Amino acid sequence: MSLDGVRDKFFDVAGLAQGFVKRVEPKSFLIGLGAVSVFYILFFIYAALMKQSSLDALEKGLAVQTVSVEHVFPIDNIIPQGQRLSGVSLVAAPEAGLYEQTTDGPLPVLRESDRATSFSVYRRPFVYPSAVNVPVLSIALSGYGLSQSISQEALRVLPPEVSFILSPYADNAQAWLDAARESGHEVWLEMPFENKMTSLSDPGPAAIMMHSTLDTNRAHMHWVLSQAAGYAGIAGFTDHSFSRAELMLENLVSELYKRGLGYLEMNGSAGAVLEDAAFQVTAPYIRSDIKGDVDEYIFSRLQQTIHEKNMGMVIVPAYPANIRKLDEWLHQERENYLFVPASAYYDAPLHVRNVSKGDLVPHALHGEDRYEPEGH
Repeated sequence: MSLDGVRDKFFDVAGLAQGFVKRVEPKSFLIGLGAVSVFYILFFIYAALMKQSSLDALEKGLAVQTVSVEHVFPIDNIIPQGQRLSGVSLVAAPEAGLYEQTTDGPLPVLRESDRATSFSVYRRPFVYPSAVNVPVLSIALSGYGLSQSISQEALRVLPPEVSFILSPYADNAQAWLDAARESGHEVWLEMPFENKMTSLSDPGPAAIMMHSTLDTNRAHMHWVLSQAAGYAGIAGFTDHSFSRAELMLENLVSELYKRGLGYLEMNGSAGAVLEDAAFQVTAPYIRSDIKGDVDEYIFSRLQQTIHEKNMGMVIVPAYPANIRKLDEWLHQERENYLFVPASAYYDAPLHVRNVSKGDLVPHALHGEDRYEPEGH
């Protein structure tokens, strides 16, 4: 029986009771009135319990991720002037001509005057030495900007070679981006994608979802892009979740490339759709090797990767323990690696072989060859 049906039954009982009291003594009337009152009380208790039970069941069925998003103050309060590293600031953003005003907000574009891109202008300047005698290593911190205290600590202790991946859900994302660039950190903007972890970790309201329409996903993408200006490219974690919507994914990421952005894939085993799309327009595509917490397991995987190709890239989530351990490890290992920003890892395959782009000699393609764009 429905809740409305139960309510009707109780009102019928109340009507009968009122007719009955006309034929009974006052004492009997009071007894009957008390009984009706008890029924009403029990009914409302039952209804309240049913409502709370339904809400609890609904909440348990939702994918929930608790993210600490703290209030952000102006840039001087993000990291005090006296605690900033001197002489490492990057060019202020946004640069004229690298964005357009749209109904979705400011979006990155190629600059008409010189065809400069966000990737070429906002990347951290880095020149490889003529001979690379140690393994090349790039480290990026994801989730930057979500927590004020954690992000402040990252700005305070991590060297400029560590790149930051800014969350689009950060409160006052532009201020966090500006603070990172003032401290010399290259910034990438995270694009939330539906993936195998979506059931455990909600990617948020602006996520690119497989079952959403192309127009909806494009609107989400534009919202993310408009949250700040001054990032070298987009970082995302994709997997087989889009195997049935590869054309839509390719259409979306092709727009990113045409807007002059690089793409940083945070999943080392991701498919080739986004890489192939980058190949078509000679856009920078970077694939990380490892993503995880700073522990013995990740160091073991890093050593294996370094052994295989003399280079590696690690994505580290922004947690207090990770930042502390990473700071300690970087001080210990500074002489054993050539640390490069994420954008410079794009050229790492050339330099670990001690080959510059100008030294490449045309030859028949072999199975191990891959296309290298002329430059961005």
